[in-house]
Amino acid sequence: MHDEATQLFALESEAAQAEAQLERDLAAARQASEQAAQRRAHLLSAAQQLCAADAEAGSVGSQLSQLAVPRFDDEPVRAESLRVRRLALTQRRAAGDAFRSALEAFRRGTAELELQLGHQAQWLARAQQRLETRAATPVVPSAPRRQAPRVALHTQVDLGSDSNFYAGFSTNLSESGIFVATLSTPPRGTQVELTFTLPGGGPLKARGVVCWTREVNDATPDIMPGAGVQFLELPPEVAACISDFVMKRDPMFYAE
Repeated sequence: MHDEATQLFALESEAAQAEAQLERDLAAARQASEQAAQRRAHLLSAAQQLCAADAEAGSVGSQLSQLAVPRFDDEPVRAESLRVRRLALTQRRAAGDAFRSALEAFRRGTAELELQLGHQAQWLARAQQRLETRAATPVVPSAPRRQAPRVALHTQVDLGSDSNFYAGFSTNLSESGIFVATLSTPPRGTQVELTFTLPGGGPLKARGVVCWTREVNDATPDIMPGAGVQFLELPPEVAACISDFVMKRDPMFYAE
C-alpha cells in the first residue's frame, strides 16, 4: 500500500511537470504567432503603399493578404482536461470517503476489543484474587481418625487470633480438641491461641485451629453456639495435663 501511494505521488508530480511544460510551450507558440502576425501586417502595409507605383509590389501584397496566421484553439482541450480532472477528483473523494468509513469501522472494532479485553482482565484479576485468598486461608490439617473420648469441662477459655480476641467457656474437652461456647465465633480455619484452666491446676496455653462453628439458632435455644477447636501444638506438659484429666473422668461420648 505504501509503495502504491509512492508511485501515485510520483505519477501526479510527473503529470504536473508535463502540464507546466505544455503551458510554457503554448505561451511560446502564441508569442511566435503574434510576432508572425505583426510582421505580416507590417509587410502588407508596405506592399499596399508600393503597389500603386510597382506592379510586383502589388503581387506581393496580394500574396501577403492570402497568408493565414495560425491560430490555436485550446478551449476544447482545456475543457476535456477539466472534465477529466473533475472526474478524477470525484473518484478520489469517493475513495477517501470509503477509506474513512473503513477506518471508522476499524476504530470501533478496536474499541470493542479493548472493552472486551478490559472485562476479561477484570475477570482474571478476580480469579487471581480468589486463588490468593484460598492460598492465604489456613488449611485445616486432617488428623488421623481415632476414637477420642470427650469429657465435660466447664471453665473460662480465652481465644486470641492475629486480629481479634474472643472469650467464652468450654463445655467439653478431649486430647485432640476443645469446644468453646461463645456468641462471637472466629471464622473456620482461623488459628488461635488458647488459654484455659483445668480444675486444680494453673493456666494452660495451647495453639489450635477452628475446625467448625455453630451459630445462634432461635429454634434450638438450649444448644450453645460456639466453635470446635482442634489442638495443633501442645507442649508436653500441657498434653500430659489434658491426658491425665481426660483419663480420670467418665467420657460424655467418643468423638472422631
